[in-house]
Amino acid sequence: MTNNVNFSQTTATAAKPLFRSSTDRKLGGVCAGWATYFGIDPTAVRVLMAIATFVLMGMTIPIYAAAWILTPAEAAADVTLDQEIPVPA
Repeated sequence: MTNNVNFSQTTATAAKPLFRSSTDRKLGGVCAGWATYFGIDPTAVRVLMAIATFVLMGMTIPIYAAAWILTPAEAAADVTLDQEIPVPA
């Protein structure tokens, strides 16, 4: 008994990038970026972070700071090496 699998017809899904939001931000854009990544409302993520901050006695503050540092900004993701950089005249 053999299983014939045609690998040429399988479709690969591209990974969705995670970025900090540069347009819908209140502090660092982390909650809005994560909300966009997961497809939910940014206000819900912000409320959950606020509740978690009180419940976990501030432990989400260093987590948010780490996410702010480690998550690339949305504007930085738009720049590619092929684009020309404008030079002031």
